[in-house]
Amino acid sequence: MTRFNCSPKLAHAGDPEAKRINGKALAVLRWTGRVAFKFVCATPEDVDEVAAFARDHNIPERLVWVMPEGTSHDQLQARLAVLAEPAIAAGFNLSTRLHVHVWGDEKGR
Repeated sequence: MTRFNCSPKLAHAGDPEAKRINGKALAVLRWTGRVAFKFVCATPEDVDEVAAFARDHNIPERLVWVMPEGTSHDQLQARLAVLAEPAIAAGFNLSTRLHVHVWGDEKGR
């Protein structure tokens, strides 16, 4: 079965919303029922932004994955501890970033 991973960028990415978000594309992906919306977060406020995003785009919580921002094992662990409670309280899935645990900040993996 084909699955899609969609990773909309949050405000902390620094790009304007019009460049980060394509509402029509999000709606089509949501409609397929075969998508995971992945958000890289650093703070509980980022999780709040994800919750607002999900509401604004009618994305069910079960399709949302929150992952900690970081380029090292220690950064991921620290941020995961901060993000866990707000992400779970919002009904989101929570995951780490396995590729960072394995290869660190190495690009192209």
